[in-house]
Amino acid sequence: MPRSHGERRKTRYKLKKTIRERGIAPVSHAIRSFEAGQKVHIDLDASVHKGMPNPKFHGRTGTVLGQRGHAYVVQVTDGNAVKTVIARPAAFERTEAGTMIVKTVVKEENLTLSEVKEIFLELTTPRSEEEFTYEFRRAFDHVKTFSKLTGSQARELVNELKNSRR
Repeated sequence: MPRSHGERRKTRYKLKKTIRERGIAPVSHAIRSFEAGQKVHIDLDASVHKGMPNPKFHGRTGTVLGQRGHAYVVQVTDGNAVKTVIARPAAFERTEAGTMIVKTVVKEENLTLSEVKEIFLELTTPRSEEEFTYEFRRAFDHVKTFSKLTGSQARELVNELKNSRR
């Protein structure tokens, strides 16, 4: 039998819902509203066929460019290419501030507090002070503590904390 080349091919697991998600999608998903410039995740709902984008965009994050009828125009990168996805609001979910975290690798073992602050400020420049979550502030306090210690003292403290958790 010849192989199918339909739009929904190879989507058995991509479009599959968990047991708790099964059934009809709530009406609130169909009447969501987004503003231009807002970041959204493309999260396909298999039970809503109308206005569904191509499944290859499932899981991508894009920027809303505007509205076209009931649908939204979203700009998404596909490799090096910038593509435009037009889909209804049931296919999108809002991104929360702070969900997209940038990670950088620091090769130096011992950093001074000023170097750590510079790196931290580079990562957090576009965000405001109010958007910092409790975990970020706590991590920054840990960085301050560890930057005052020598390498061996820091390792001893980490090992001590690991042993105390057990």
